[in-house]
Amino acid sequence: MSEYYEFMDDQINTILNVTVGFDNLLSAELYTFDPDTLKGFFDRYSLIREFQETTLSLFNASLDNEFDPELASLIINKLPGHQGWEYHKNLTSRQHQIPVFFRTDEVTPGKIAEIQCPGSAWGLYEQLYHFYSEYSSDFGAKTSFPQSLSQNFSSDLRQYLKKDPVIHHLLDNASIPHGMRFFIQKTREHHLKYYSYDKGITPYDCNFVRAHDFVSLFMENFAKQRLSECDDKLLHYDLPPSTLFEEKISLTFPFWEKTERYYSDEIRGIFLR
Repeated sequence: MSEYYEFMDDQINTILNVTVGFDNLLSAELYTFDPDTLKGFFDRYSLIREFQETTLSLFNASLDNEFDPELASLIINKLPGHQGWEYHKNLTSRQHQIPVFFRTDEVTPGKIAEIQCPGSAWGLYEQLYHFYSEYSSDFGAKTSFPQSLSQNFSSDLRQYLKKDPVIHHLLDNASIPHGMRFFIQKTREHHLKYYSYDKGITPYDCNFVRAHDFVSLFMENFAKQRLSECDDKLLHYDLPPSTLFEEKISLTFPFWEKTERYYSDEIRGIFLR
C-alpha cells in the first residue's frame, strides 16, 4: 500500500518541485458506471447548457427591467456598487456568455446540487487517472474514459477556440491551487501554452482566460484590455466576467419561485431543490 501513496506523492511533488504530496485516500477498486448511467452524464450536458442560456437571458431581462428586477437583486445585491447593476448592464453579449467549462456536483447521478465553473479538484482527477493507469494490473483497466481529463480539455479547447490556446489561468481563489498547477503542467504536455509558464508568452498573447471567481477577472491587471479584446473576438473567458455563474443562489427557492415556469420539465427534473 505504501508504494501506491509514494507514487501519488512523487507524481505531484516532482512535477511542481513541492512537498505537498497527496492527502486523500485511494479507492481499493475502480468505480465503474453502467452504460445508462454514463450516457446520462452526456445527455444532461445539453440540458445544463439550455439552463444556463435561459438563466442568462432572464438575468439580463431583469437588469433591463423587462423582467422582475428582484431576480437580478438576488444575484448582485451584496456586490460593491462598482461591480453591481451598472457594471453588469454594460457587459456586451460577447462578454456576458455562458461558461465554457464547468462541472456538476451530483448527490446521485441525475440530481444536480451545484454547477461550478471551472470547478475545483481538476488536478486530483488527473492524478487518479494516471495512478490507475500505472497500476492497471492491480486495479483493472479503465473502461469509461480512455483519455485523461488534461488530454480531453486540451483537444476540446483547441476545437472551441479554433486556434492554439494561449491561456492565463488566475489561481488566487482556487480551492486547491497546487492541484490546478499540476493540471496546468499536464495540459502543457499536450502543447497548451500559458502566460508565466512558457517562454515568450506575454499577457497580451493570451486568447483564453480562466479564473475561479468573478472578482479576479474584474480586478486583474489586464481586465480592461481583455474586455475589449473579447468584444473583438480575440479572447475568450472560461467563467465570464460576471457574478451570475459563480453564484449558488440560482438554485435557491426564491430564484425558482420566480423563474420555474421558464424551464422545461426535463431541466427542472435534474436539479436538487
